[in-house]
Amino acid sequence: MQQNPRLTEMLVRKLLRKYNVDPSSIEVSEEDRQMLQGIIQQIEEEVNQFLENQQVSENSNTDN
Repeated sequence: MQQNPRLTEMLVRKLLRKYNVDPSSIEVSEEDRQMLQGIIQQIEEEVNQFLENQQVSENSNTDN
């Protein structure tokens, strides 16, 4: 599953606006970027595994 950059951008923009944060004042270190990419990749893998399990479960239910 690919992340949708536009959706991510919208959510981040709304979150920053909620807390009155100026996006131009934010600096993200390379370490933080790598950590975020790792978290996103882990979540994507978990979602994909969940969807695969759901599909297998649905297929086994239709076979009965």
